[in-house]
Amino acid sequence: MKSAFDENRDAIIVSMLAGVTTDTLGEYFGNRKIIRIMPNTPATVGFLIQDGKVNLDDKIVDFYDEAYVEGCGEMLKKQTIRDMLMMSTGHGDKGTIEYENAQGEKTFKFGFGKNVFGKFPQEGYSKEVGGQFEAGHYYNTAFSAVWLSNNILYINVQAIDDYFGRLHMYFQFMDENTISIAMKKTAEDFFNEYTGMATGYSL
Repeated sequence: MKSAFDENRDAIIVSMLAGVTTDTLGEYFGNRKIIRIMPNTPATVGFLIQDGKVNLDDKIVDFYDEAYVEGCGEMLKKQTIRDMLMMSTGHGDKGTIEYENAQGEKTFKFGFGKNVFGKFPQEGYSKEVGGQFEAGHYYNTAFSAVWLSNNILYINVQAIDDYFGRLHMYFQFMDENTISIAMKKTAEDFFNEYTGMATGYSL
């Protein structure tokens, strides 16, 4: 396989090998453009389309109970399977989260219905040793958001670096003075500080 790539030095290598980092692939293939992908969801949808069970233009809300759909915002009701796979649903605007924790002032931008790529502001693992803190090291991350209903904002934070991880952030605007926040991670220790629930009030 390596010899085939040697014939085309401009080839982009796309890997879906579990647990194999881009650094490891780089040691094998040399100075090449390498992309890691996570094909689970698109592959599953592909099988469902092949079996005639879904269509790319089916509305997402068609697969939920009516009671749930009634609480959805108009934007969410228009989303299709194609939109969700392409992360293209929404009006395309960007938002910004600003906050402060023990490490200092933090900020990141996110896209409505699309990914905005940047560094997750929490300092993370060492690049060489998982679980080992290293000052000044940040992970490449994709940030996207969607309104789940008229008053619930969901932000999807996906670490897409040497380690994969995901953080789910929910902001529910109870009224003009009150906000409820819930966050849950699915992987990676540097997301630990962002797991939990809180309620905020404007002064």
